[in-house]
Amino acid sequence: MVEKFAHRSFKLWEYVITFQQLLIRSQKTINEPTNVDIVFFATSYIEIPTGEGLFKLLRPTLEECNRAKFVLAKKVESESIFILERDLKRFMVVAASYKVIEDERDFWDSPLQTFRMGQK
Repeated sequence: MVEKFAHRSFKLWEYVITFQQLLIRSQKTINEPTNVDIVFFATSYIEIPTGEGLFKLLRPTLEECNRAKFVLAKKVESESIFILERDLKRFMVVAASYKVIEDERDFWDSPLQTFRMGQK
């Protein structure tokens, strides 16, 4: 589903430490009437630049899996490693899962608020 939004520009938007939730957002514009949010759950490692840019969500290489194991000092399943590629540079997120949400929320509204309250 992320490929559908490959033309959109994303940036690090919010991280909630106590819930280990990471939000990367492509904000709505005049030409794009919806936000696209990528929410990562049970996030244990984040390596993302703060600026906005075109990201591709990719699977990790064996080298990146080994790096995650080294950085976190424990075995990490490749299914928990997500690679965000921008300008041929690869950035790692380690999380249990992710969800893509497309909505029309206001600038300050966050889907993390909804998840914190136990709603879906």
